[in-house]
Amino acid sequence: MKTGYVLILVVGCASGTAEAPSTRTSGSTSTCATADCEETPTETSQPSGCDQACQPGETRCEADYLYPCVVDGDGCYDWGTGEPCPSGNCSGDAECEPCSGACDHEGDQQCSAGVLFTCELTQTGCLSWDRGRPCPTYICANDTTCE
Repeated sequence: MKTGYVLILVVGCASGTAEAPSTRTSGSTSTCATADCEETPTETSQPSGCDQACQPGETRCEADYLYPCVVDGDGCYDWGTGEPCPSGNCSGDAECEPCSGACDHEGDQQCSAGVLFTCELTQTGCLSWDRGRPCPTYICANDTTCE
C-alpha cells in the first residue's frame, strides 16, 4: 500500500473588487467565498504553479483602463480590476495620461467676453471649465468676476 501526503494551501482574502481572470497554471482550491476577493501584493514568493503575470507594484494600461498587480485568491500575482483613466487615455503601457489641466482648482472662476466660467470636476475625475453663464450686464469686471 502506498502512502502520501496532501499539501493544502490556505490563502486569506481581504475585501476588494473582482479580479481579472487568473493566469495560474495548475488548479488549487481558494478559500475566497466570493468573486470579489483581492489582496494587496507583498514582496513574498508565490505558491508553486503560479504563472507570474506581473510583479507587485506594477500597473498596466490597456484600452484606457489602468490595471494594478494584485495577489489573487490563489496567492498568485495577477492583474486586478481595471479603473478607467481619468483623462480617458493611456500614456504608454503602464500609466494613464494626465488630465489636460484646463483649470487648476475646482470652483475657480474666469470671466471672458461677458461670460463667467467655473472650474468643475468632471465625471472622469479631471478639472475643466463649465459652459459658462452670461454676465448680467454681459461685461466682465475683471478676469474672474462679472460687472
